[in-house]
Amino acid sequence: MRNQKQLRKLEELVEDLVSVNGVFQITNELQEELNKCTNVSKFPSIFKTAELHPNLEFRMDDEIGRYVVATDLISKGEVISKPVGSKVSKPLRYSRQIGDNVYVVGMGAIEHNCVDPTCVVDPITNNLVAFKDILPGEKATFNYLTTEWDMTKKFTCNCKEDGCLNTIKGFKYLTPQQRLELNNKLPLALYLSKYVPTPQALQTNELIINPVLFNF
Repeated sequence: MRNQKQLRKLEELVEDLVSVNGVFQITNELQEELNKCTNVSKFPSIFKTAELHPNLEFRMDDEIGRYVVATDLISKGEVISKPVGSKVSKPLRYSRQIGDNVYVVGMGAIEHNCVDPTCVVDPITNNLVAFKDILPGEKATFNYLTTEWDMTKKFTCNCKEDGCLNTIKGFKYLTPQQRLELNNKLPLALYLSKYVPTPQALQTNELIINPVLFNF
């Protein structure tokens, strides 16, 4: 639990918070303090978060912490979460990237999965949607590399899928071949498409826009 001194520091830091075009301009110090929060409910009240699908609930595990599971069927294409939380200029522990230097504060706890996520980002709306039917008791997961350019903290993936990338740091750190393969497998946040090579460009290491559209 954060002590009162730490809470006061957070409140002081947000007093001078500036919004430019609807995006809170986060200082490095505020970013560091927010990333110390054990969950997004500890954020100052000025930050709004997106709600999850009503058929999802939070659960706790001693090893992995909070995660999200379906309590009833969620059909393919249903919206899991909309990017309606506060927008900030730096990546946070509980944020999802929706553009260059633009991140939306989320609820957290939706786990990463490299190969077989149950959810994906819709590149047109930035909604997180069900990529397939999610059955009761099944986790809501998505591939963080489909939205995050450079993550605030790297981690080791435990999805144990064939093709797991192990250390997850951001799309920035994938090889051109890995970027192309991911783009062909899962929809990417639209802003990332400019960093995806065509098969021909792999020969020259040239990166050009090559988005793949998916039907939800």
